[in-house]
Amino acid sequence: MRDLCRSFEDGLFFFHTTSFTASQTSSYKSCLGCLPKKVKNVRNPIFTGREDILSRMRKTIEPTKFPRHQSKLALIGIPGMGKTQIALEYAFESIDAGRYDIVLVAQAETKAKLVNSFVQFDDELGLKGYASKSTANSQTASRDRVKRYLEQTEKPWLIIFDNVEPPELTPGQSLDPQNDWSLAEFWPSGNRGSVLVTARKDTALGPPFQVSGGAIENVSGLRVNDSVDILFKISRIQDSRQNRRYAEQIYRMVAGHPFSLTTVASMISVKRIDFKEYIELFPNTRLFKEAKPITAPHSFYENSLSTSFWNAVVGIKHSEGHEDAWKLLELLSFLDPDGVSEKDLAEGSLGSQDLVLWQIVDSRQFEVNRSFLCENNAIDRNPNIKTILMHRMMQDYCHFIMTPESRQAAFDTAFTLINNLWPVSERHNRHQPRLWPDQERLSSHVVRLAELWMTSCRNHEGTYLYATVHFAELLHNCAWFVAPMAITSMLSLMIY
Repeated sequence: MRDLCRSFEDGLFFFHTTSFTASQTSSYKSCLGCLPKKVKNVRNPIFTGREDILSRMRKTIEPTKFPRHQSKLALIGIPGMGKTQIALEYAFESIDAGRYDIVLVAQAETKAKLVNSFVQFDDELGLKGYASKSTANSQTASRDRVKRYLEQTEKPWLIIFDNVEPPELTPGQSLDPQNDWSLAEFWPSGNRGSVLVTARKDTALGPPFQVSGGAIENVSGLRVNDSVDILFKISRIQDSRQNRRYAEQIYRMVAGHPFSLTTVASMISVKRIDFKEYIELFPNTRLFKEAKPITAPHSFYENSLSTSFWNAVVGIKHSEGHEDAWKLLELLSFLDPDGVSEKDLAEGSLGSQDLVLWQIVDSRQFEVNRSFLCENNAIDRNPNIKTILMHRMMQDYCHFIMTPESRQAAFDTAFTLINNLWPVSERHNRHQPRLWPDQERLSSHVVRLAELWMTSCRNHEGTYLYATVHFAELLHNCAWFVAPMAITSMLSLMIY
């Protein structure tokens, strides 16, 4: 969203506030009651899917359902998951449906951007005419004027705080009055209006959201059909049954990540290649390296794919006192993204001679490291079945920024973990159903390791992963259970 104010200058309003006398408040209300609702047509022309989320948003924050209650909803997800685009689509459809008389969108990555948004709203709405000379040009006064109006008006309104990223202090770091801030400073109090927040992690929401029980919508990847539609719309590749199969393979490569899909389709269009050629030439690590920022109409995201993920992990990688958390993330990046059992992590490290494995899953520190990664939305966790999940694009970005030495070390540690856990049947009796449940659970990790090893073999940029004969033996043992052609071909290539 590059410069929202100019993009929506005819009618998507952004407010920030100060205090008034009684007479000023009366005139102020009558002025704002006549605001136009027309919005320039800058709606994302390729917005696809998300009807399930939009439907829940209508039920959660629609003003007619909660006339005397400030409804709150947060869209949470990793970078590039489409949180901003979902919020804007809801704003546009709400204006079309007449749900709100006032819609405000504020950029909230930093305090400076948020303050600037409020100052621009104050100016465009003509609110300074109701301020005293001493406060007319005050940023704090601009913020308070808008807040006061929202707290008092009877008109239905929606404010969107987009991409909330309050600063985090490292141990020993002092507060900076210019940069330290809280969303509470800009949040209208009272029981009116609808507030929509987009953020990478729910810890950024703050007390105004958390205390009052706001709803959280975790935004995940697009469905396969929606992903395929985006690839065809942007790349302009001819729609055919064969091309759809390749498009579905790209969908699996990026796990339905919207920004990645948009980036891939744009690269295909620019480079004049087809889906099959992209799959053969571009592992996700190369995608991170070559992707550039995408301009409208395909995306309003000002960062490249690589930059957006770097902003998400830099606080983890360079956080003092959390070095083992980063090593845990590197380990998880080599395992099945759809679920790693915490019990397997603990049992696989028992008796292991791999000191790194023992160190990062040590029960005394594991919970701290896992919680730190969850708080930063690098991983997710299902507390009911004690399983850790990590998006495939987050995994691949970790591989992209690892040094060759750290990548090899994480691969070796992941292999050691799974190899320690794999139940091997006797050679004279491979058919042992009692081992199937454990083998089925672990086979997805073996397949992931094999995929990453194969990708490194095709990559000629110094990222080759070295594997021992013990890895070949693990593939062999897994093949007895899974027996897919993919495993067999990997094993044959490795032996060769």
